[in-house]
Amino acid sequence: MHATASITQKIPMLSPSHVPSMDNILFVDKIPLLAFAFQEIICGVSRSASVRYEESYFSVLSRPTDDESDYGLIIISSDVDDSSIHLQVPVGELRQKFPGARIMVYSVAYDSAIIEMAENGTIDACIHLFDPVQEVKSAYEALLRGEGYISAMLCTLYYDYKLQNEKILPGRYFRRQ
Repeated sequence: MHATASITQKIPMLSPSHVPSMDNILFVDKIPLLAFAFQEIICGVSRSASVRYEESYFSVLSRPTDDESDYGLIIISSDVDDSSIHLQVPVGELRQKFPGARIMVYSVAYDSAIIEMAENGTIDACIHLFDPVQEVKSAYEALLRGEGYISAMLCTLYYDYKLQNEKILPGRYFRRQ
């Protein structure tokens, strides 16, 4: 069975007074140019969207919260050096500081734990850095509808990995003498 690109996980609904606008987006990454790329892609879906750039989680978490920082979407990267275990801490802290914000992770490498974070609701969407532009648009549109999203590339890699590791491979249980 092949995986589909969209998961049908519903994101918990908040009262209308506490739902931040999905057009107010925070982008956290070491590379500022990527924030411009994401803004261009997302503005193709919603012309009123604006993306604010921050270099690190720490700079975001250390700033006082104000009305301008009522983000509806926070896009963060999962670096090759970071493990998904280290990603859980910033995601939890960002959720505390910005309740109601959706969190999208884009990964520069394949990490099955990030997909599991999307499946269990720790994050709302995950995409791969090398996904096509349409995949980023689809992820944003799914979040606008209140759905979770896992990119097709990550789904395929994840379910292929799971199938491969669940099989008993020939010679797997033999020791060399």
